[in-house]
Amino acid sequence: MDARVARGERQPAARPRRRGGDRRFQGGTVQGNAGCNSFNGGYALAGDGLTFGPLGSTMMACEPSQSEVEAAVLSGLEATASYRIEDGMLTLLDDAGGELLVYEVASA
Repeated sequence: MDARVARGERQPAARPRRRGGDRRFQGGTVQGNAGCNSFNGGYALAGDGLTFGPLGSTMMACEPSQSEVEAAVLSGLEATASYRIEDGMLTLLDDAGGELLVYEVASA
């Protein structure tokens, strides 16, 4: 499944200048761009439970606004405990059910 970030409560208002928020989930691996750097890692799916990690990323120098977005995206992924899919949107949730990141599911 491919997804693009739609909104994220932990993300600052600044938008990344590069491709930001693209994710690809396939065969237990997630990869994408967190705002400036590329990242990849594993994910585990069990029922409505979803966890990520460990995640690794490239280490390019980024503009401060891109670094803020990237930190929010990566910390949101690491805090994910479950998810829901409704109306073409993938919502990543923390262990209390709070929204972390919301993605628009890309068409196949």
